[in-house]
Amino acid sequence: MRSLTILCLAGLAALACRAPEDSTAAAPTPGSTAAQEAPQMAVVPDIEKRLAQFSPTPMAADLAALSAEDRQVLDKLVEASRLMNDIFLRQVWAGNPGLRQQVQAWNGGTQGAARAYYDIMFGPWDRVDEMKPFIDDFRHPVGAGY
Repeated sequence: MRSLTILCLAGLAALACRAPEDSTAAAPTPGSTAAQEAPQMAVVPDIEKRLAQFSPTPMAADLAALSAEDRQVLDKLVEASRLMNDIFLRQVWAGNPGLRQQVQAWNGGTQGAARAYYDIMFGPWDRVDEMKPFIDDFRHPVGAGY
């Protein structure tokens, strides 16, 4: 039973901590939901303050006690969590994978904070602030990516 608990927790941790990588959809222009490139995107001025609300929480598990079979199960759970992560990214909004590809190149300062916040929020909308955009003025599409 302990092994199963560890496996489940490790799988959930991998799901929660993994950043999306898919890049099959393009980002829309500000104020629209149409897919096309957005060369220069504005970021809210308080993005670093918003990001500071969240604290990274390292999660670790001692895997030494796992049998080879348990380790294979754990690997499959992590693999499944990655697929679920990509599915959720699209469910939030079909343009998310393309925007994620653009935001992924942002490093340091305001843009780096926006990239990290994007990874937490799974899109350009602030789930803490009534789904208002923190990158440009993307309207949240009715029905999201369903």
